[in-house]
Amino acid sequence: MHDSSLTSYEAQILHRLLAEHSITHYEVVGAVEEGAILPGSTSPRDVESFSGYVVTPTNAYSFWFDWEAGNYTLGECNGTWRELTTNDIQNNDEVLQAQRRLTAID
Repeated sequence: MHDSSLTSYEAQILHRLLAEHSITHYEVVGAVEEGAILPGSTSPRDVESFSGYVVTPTNAYSFWFDWEAGNYTLGECNGTWRELTTNDIQNNDEVLQAQRRLTAID
């Protein structure tokens, strides 16, 4: 991650992980670097841990992109991958704006 933007390799891995959850139309918001360089980096900071929200037109999820037991993960093992409640979404302008953008595309 560089300056709050995903590297192309991080974006590819994230896309694959989200497809495993049947999520293919999404936007990542609120991404924050978490400071750990993960296996698979071919250059400095190519793949780092980060957290944020995955937003779809109808749902949003919190996640922590990391490395666990030899695999990339969104936090399924430690509970950081979770669907946000309606109240969580309604109180997060960044998520609401992303949902409006995604809905406008449909």
